[in-house]
Amino acid sequence: MNAKVQTERLPLPIGYQAFAHLRNEGCYYVDKTPLIRQMTDEGRYYFLSRPRRFGKSLLVSTLKELFEGNEPLFRGLDIHPHWDWSARSVRRRIWKIMCSTSCIKSSRHLT
Repeated sequence: MNAKVQTERLPLPIGYQAFAHLRNEGCYYVDKTPLIRQMTDEGRYYFLSRPRRFGKSLLVSTLKELFEGNEPLFRGLDIHPHWDWSARSVRRRIWKIMCSTSCIKSSRHLT
């Protein structure tokens, strides 16, 4: 059994910050959507404090695509069967986030 097993090498997404670009170009991507699902289901407020080059922009881009209901980008990922892709559900989730962050915006104006 000396058959060569050739595996396709996916391009590394070095310097890419847009989730849609990574998925559309077929770049290597570690599925973090289980954590995103946990964040959206269980969390309230998050402060993203990480060093440079740790994926903060990619996370925000992923959240953007998710809340905009860009379903094709999430096919094959963990969150896809667990997310309600109907436009009404997506709008309701966005409204919930806007309401939750409105207190942050108003408190900023107090100082």
